[in-house]
This record gives sequence, C-alpha cells and structure tokens, in this order.
Amino acid sequence: MATMGELPSDLLYCIILLLVQSPGGVADFARMVSVCRKFRLFTQKKHILSLVSFDMKLEFKNFIQYQHINSLLVKCSEAGNIAAQFLLGKVILVSSSQLFLGEWQKAEFHPCDSATLGELRCILATNDPGHDYKVGSFMAYFLPEQVHNSEVSRRRLVHYQLVKVFLLNGSLHDLAEMAVFIKCYIKFFTSVTEEDDPLLATVNDMILHADTIMKSEKALMELSSLRAGCERCSNAIRNCINHRDIHIAKFRGLAMRFFETNWG
Repeated sequence: MATMGELPSDLLYCIILLLVQSPGGVADFARMVSVCRKFRLFTQKKHILSLVSFDMKLEFKNFIQYQHINSLLVKCSEAGNIAAQFLLGKVILVSSSQLFLGEWQKAEFHPCDSATLGELRCILATNDPGHDYKVGSFMAYFLPEQVHNSEVSRRRLVHYQLVKVFLLNGSLHDLAEMAVFIKCYIKFFTSVTEEDDPLLATVNDMILHADTIMKSEKALMELSSLRAGCERCSNAIRNCINHRDIHIAKFRGLAMRFFETNWG
C-alpha cells in the first residue's frame, strides 16, 4: 500500500491545502512537516502558508514557544496570512512587555504601579535565566532598521505593522485581555513613562471604550432574551447597537491615529 508521501505531488498539494484550512490547521501542518522532508517543502509555498488556520489562543504561560523567527507563525505572517499576523501581533506585545519588565526589575524606580508590575511578573514568569536575551534576539528581527537593511528575499515585517493588525482586527475581549501589554509596548518603544502622556492617554481611552462596548453588548444580549414584541425593549436594543457601533468606530479611529502619528 502506498504511503501518503508517495502520492502524486498535485494530489498531495490538494490534501495539504484542505488540511491547513481546517480548525486545527497549524497544529496538524506542524506535525506533518516535522516527519517528512517532502512535506517540509510545502513550508516554502507562499500560497499554502497564506491559508494556514491559526484558530488558537495565545497562552501566556507558554508564550515562549511562539518566540522563534523560523517558526510557522512567522513564515505564515510573512506570506500575508492575516490570522498569523494577528497572533504574532499579540506575541510582539507580550515580548516587548517581557523586555520592559526586565528593565523595571533593574531600576530603583518603577515607571508603573505595583499592581501592574505584579500582574506582569505573574503572567510572564519564566525559569529560564537567559530568556531575556532570547526575547531580545526575537524582537530584533522585527525592528525597522533590521528589516530595512535585510537582504533576505522573503517579506519581513516591522513590529508595529503586526500590532496594528491586532488592534484593527481584535475583538473587544482581545483588547481588554491585552490592555496592560499594549501600554507596556508603547512605553518600551517610545520611552514614555507618564500615564497622562498623550500616547498612553490614547490607549487608555481605547481601553475605556472597549469596556463600554462590552457592557453594551452584554446588555444587548440580555435584552434580546426578553419578549421580542416589547417595543420598549426593541428601542433599548437599537440604542445599544448604535452605542456599540459608535464606540467601535471611535476605537478604530484612535488606533489609526496613534500609528500614523508615531510610525507613519
């Protein structure tokens, strides 16, 4: 009986194309390319990489596993895979926060309240004493000066391009979950420390609107469970929808303005 690796290349291509677009696409693809050289050749095909599904949650306790510049996550991002860029944007936010946490721990004065510092220590705890160096090497790959001076043929991405994808495509839950990392990211790359600085005020404003929208959506769900024929409830639902849409538009505008102001 023929093995899968012995199938005609065209048929194998179709099978892998279906595989990478399944819910477990990236995990299944990673396992497949790790066992056969013929399968690994598909990691060089941009069309395949651009379609790999990244329907997965970034687990902070295991975030170290994402910090590899030769990973499928980075390769798929460079192939134009928006789902991969979205996840990599979150990895960039966490990684910059890890480096900033290292700076805080060395300083006598922490440019951060103790609660935030404690939260970061808890989330980003690692037993690897050399991890800061590894994170620094990973982040250097996405610095503008490294990207622009690179002779690598594949498309390199700058850190702010990836974070921008996350901010524009993330759900309100994503925004709230990553709020502390967004603020640390801005402080790390802009040297801003004061919470009332316009840059951080903008992010705080975005986070505030996200919280408002989530509360509105919760109210909308509660109202939707009531009698459909109730005119009073229908008016309240419409008001919630309008309120939500207004704040979503404002958040997107703030995100765009922030990146245009700081990185063009």
